[in-house]
Amino acid sequence: MFAISNLAVLAFSGGGSQGGLLDVSPGLSIWTIVTFFILLFLLTKVAWKPIIKSLKEREDFIKDSLEKADKAQKAAEQLVEDNKANLDKAEEEAQKVIEQGR
Repeated sequence: MFAISNLAVLAFSGGGSQGGLLDVSPGLSIWTIVTFFILLFLLTKVAWKPIIKSLKEREDFIKDSLEKADKAQKAAEQLVEDNKANLDKAEEEAQKVIEQGR
């Protein structure tokens, strides 16, 4: 317990040889770059394929949904045209019945 507290004090004391936050440390820079490339390599091997797969599935789902919506819109437009034609036909028949009644 005492050793941990001593390490904490040393870490936060800023003991004379360490620089500030903006000082460049070559060793830290090299290890940061190495760690970044290791992480990048692991992500490309492990995570890249599932991410691309899920994006492709989503793209296909969106394309299918757009195609279905387009078909549904065309079907609705056809129904509107059919209803207009039926309404015109019903009006003509109503006019004929009125004419016959006179």
